[in-house]
Amino acid sequence: MKRALVATALASTLVLTGGCLTKNDDGPAPTGAGETGGTDAEPTFTERAASLCTETINANYLTPGLYPGIEALQAIVQDQRPEPEQVQKWVTELTILIEHHEAVKAGLANLADGSAAEQEAWAVVVSSGDADLTLMEQRKQLLESDWDDAAGNYPTRDSVEESVTADEFVDALVALQLHGTDCVAPYSSALWQVPEENAPFVRAATEACTAVLLRRLANGYQADTSASLDVFVAVREDDWDGTVPDGTEEALERLIAEWEQTATDLAGVETSAALDPDQWQATVTAAQSRVDVHRTRLDALRGGDAETMRTAWLPSSGQPGDLAVNGLRERSCAGIAF
Repeated sequence: MKRALVATALASTLVLTGGCLTKNDDGPAPTGAGETGGTDAEPTFTERAASLCTETINANYLTPGLYPGIEALQAIVQDQRPEPEQVQKWVTELTILIEHHEAVKAGLANLADGSAAEQEAWAVVVSSGDADLTLMEQRKQLLESDWDDAAGNYPTRDSVEESVTADEFVDALVALQLHGTDCVAPYSSALWQVPEENAPFVRAATEACTAVLLRRLANGYQADTSASLDVFVAVREDDWDGTVPDGTEEALERLIAEWEQTATDLAGVETSAALDPDQWQATVTAAQSRVDVHRTRLDALRGGDAETMRTAWLPSSGQPGDLAVNGLRERSCAGIAF
């Protein structure tokens, strides 16, 4: 239930922000969040947090298919009495999941030196999976004791009190400017259930995507996108009078440069370990197409012809490939707005 609520709330947030990191005037502003990063700049709290989420998830993959809690619940609902060996298998798998969950939490907790407000918001992210951990521990304890006792008292997700509400979690992500990053769902099984042969690609892809998101936060990408969107709306509503707002050409130039770099970054990911390399190539191609879109719009803007403007500012059709097929559905690559 919580995950569904969070997904809904984040969907609303991503619609408003274009699906990427954006400067935010509400809540604790991450240290140095308004500064453009450089080789000598100290990483901001947001940058360190986003990188840590990617690093921690990528360091804690497990083989897909571990669902002991659900399998035991199905046996109870179907009034089946499993063999002792099956119960022990569930206990062993729950132990693996508990240790994994604790390792992820310990990794995320390894972040300090933020402001008081930043650390408070980060604590919400770190503890956002505590209810799931409690549920697994309760189930393991019951299964270790007696099947009849477990069958009669087996806890469900709704029976465990939430450690963090959906609203608190979303508020923390927005305050830290982490929506769209790997911090969106650090304890989700969809993130850590990665086939061993696919893991090298997922690591490389998510590292590249996280770098793109953080660069865009630092270089004012959202402001440039907003400037472009203002012209887009005026043209599409036949409300453009030929006046080019100050800074619009420069914004488009920066968007061209950013998408060129994004395409280069994504194209640099080795795909030999991808489950479907063609889908990743489709994402690279979509990024490259955004370069052409913005360049065409800039040329039209400089030309000043109304009909050319209407043609150039048609909605873009280039979309990324299927991220889910390569294990990237809830990862930072899904946070890159196309």
